[in-house]
Amino acid sequence: MHAVNRINLRIAKTSRRTRRGIALLIAGSVLAFVSTGCGSWQTLRPGGWSESYGAAEARVRETDRELLICYRTGKAEGNRGVDEMLNADVLRRRTKVYVRCRLYSSHEPDRRYVAQYGVDRAPALIVVHRDGTYHAMGAPSSAAEVVEFLDSAGTNGMKPTANPHIPRAVNYDWRKDYETAVQSARQEGRPVFVVVTKALTRPWRSLRDLLERREVYGRVAEMIHCRLSTLFPSGRALVRDLGISQLPALVIVHTDGTSHVLEAPTSYEQVVRFADRHAFPTASATAVGTATAARAVSVGAP
Repeated sequence: MHAVNRINLRIAKTSRRTRRGIALLIAGSVLAFVSTGCGSWQTLRPGGWSESYGAAEARVRETDRELLICYRTGKAEGNRGVDEMLNADVLRRRTKVYVRCRLYSSHEPDRRYVAQYGVDRAPALIVVHRDGTYHAMGAPSSAAEVVEFLDSAGTNGMKPTANPHIPRAVNYDWRKDYETAVQSARQEGRPVFVVVTKALTRPWRSLRDLLERREVYGRVAEMIHCRLSTLFPSGRALVRDLGISQLPALVIVHTDGTSHVLEAPTSYEQVVRFADRHAFPTASATAVGTATAARAVSVGAP
């Protein structure tokens, strides 16, 4: 009893500020857990399931693995069946080869993201291949059914419907070698978004501010990013081949070798219109890298 009384006395002597700090710490911990979607502790361990499509895409780029998305409802009880399936030994082993990501139908950006893959209802599973194509499965009912789906989701994938309005953290992956960027683009079926500058000059710093806007990044996020300087031969060669007269310049190069150029943009709205207009090749685009290519038409305003 004496020990209990001493403990109670110590608690009573604790300052109001200390007690408030402890309460805030507990509340913060609870909020952090809830914000992860009330998922299992496995989601917090390295190699588990990510709760962010941005983080998952970054992991895909780092590892060159395919992406597996589990699209879930916003209610914990609605996900128990899916969790039981995915936590079964056969599926834990089978899904380790993927970058795994949980997204939620209660979160509006997640709904936009999965809509690219023809999914509008949870639960669902989506496999996104390295070439950007995908396979989707709605309402999985058993581990065996999921295994069959994963085994069959290897070829003949469908192209997603790109949505430039998906909220994304700005995360350019700039490549410095143009030929390597073009080669990767052809292999993956994606355009190359090229920035050509003189050097680290004021115009480049102004352009960088434009490119850092989410409205711009959302439109070029799925492209291969390449940054060139005329200090180096590859940058000078591209400027010469495309007839670019004002720097900095933006170039979209497609897998068929066609390109479009925007010289010296001054507003992010210009860049947005340029990307929206030239996201796909047209008959008026100019071939790049061929001896017979005509002089490119530099677009001063999109």
